[in-house]
Amino acid sequence: MDRRALLCSVGTLSATSAAGCLDSLEPGRTSTSTPTTTLGWLSAKNFDTAQGHTIELRVERDGEVVHTSSQTLEEKSGQGILGAVADCTWDTVPGEYVVFARADDGKWTQRTLTAPFESPPECVVVSVRYGGPTHVDPEDPLAVVVDDQCEEIDEFVGGCPEYR
Repeated sequence: MDRRALLCSVGTLSATSAAGCLDSLEPGRTSTSTPTTTLGWLSAKNFDTAQGHTIELRVERDGEVVHTSSQTLEEKSGQGILGAVADCTWDTVPGEYVVFARADDGKWTQRTLTAPFESPPECVVVSVRYGGPTHVDPEDPLAVVVDDQCEEIDEFVGGCPEYR
């Protein structure tokens, strides 16, 4: 094999090897293949018809606390579901987000926001619900529901201004 053929084969081999590495840099992934997303909207809702509840919310991005708040919600009456929207204090920075919630000083429930998706969307919305249709565990009345609905934020109350 002459020098020119050797250089061509090494160049082809290098390009082929690098192609597999570059596939991991798709949207929603970092160079270490950690799924990422952004949080466009966060709410707390009370489906309990018997009493109101105080819901504490905490948001972490890449292990750092970027939001804390407490939402006092009245009991559900009639067809209306009472809730509150958290102020968007976490910025719209992509990362690994985890939402923590607890009701009435109870135990914390948490949800990694990329977990429900095989390929995470660029943005998600989160609803923390006390009771209601997504309530599964009688020991823990809270559900942290994650949806790919950022294109609908204009129809929601509140949310991050960057998505309006």
